[in-house]
Amino acid sequence: MKNNKFILQILLLGLLGGCSTFEAISQKTSALTSSIPQEVKSEALGKVNTETQLYSIGYSPISDSGLHYSASKALENSKDKLKTEIKKEANLILTSLTLDMDPQRKKIFAPIIPDLTVFIAQNQISNAVESGKWNDENKSYVLLTVSRESIRKHTEEVFSNYVAELIKKLETSVTKSN
Repeated sequence: MKNNKFILQILLLGLLGGCSTFEAISQKTSALTSSIPQEVKSEALGKVNTETQLYSIGYSPISDSGLHYSASKALENSKDKLKTEIKKEANLILTSLTLDMDPQRKKIFAPIIPDLTVFIAQNQISNAVESGKWNDENKSYVLLTVSRESIRKHTEEVFSNYVAELIKKLETSVTKSN
């Protein structure tokens, strides 16, 4: 089941990365941005390189509290959405790092992948850049982007550090038992 999920993720990533026309990219992202007007989506996608960046468009209704509060809530919404996208990307990278492992090693690393993806997303959201802001009569919108390369590097670093820490713990426990 996990292999099927991984294959599906790779196919979806390839499909999104392989889209060469703006219209095709817009269709792929329509499910993620369904309550966002087409003008905002078009302008936002014009500011994003989907091959090198992950992005999210957050929104919030403009209420009696005003535009500033709405923009703040839209930013928060965008961060939450981007964290989800970062987790997916980190999960894909971590899973690919364990593909060639034997079954015993996979048993060691598979359970920690969800925790590592959460850790990576929490750290990488601080690298997000506000790439656009829009308002209409009802809502505020915020576009956040983050580099796929920085996510990849950070994910590999976190994985390497985890492995190094695990090796140290095992060595320590072996020397204590002798």
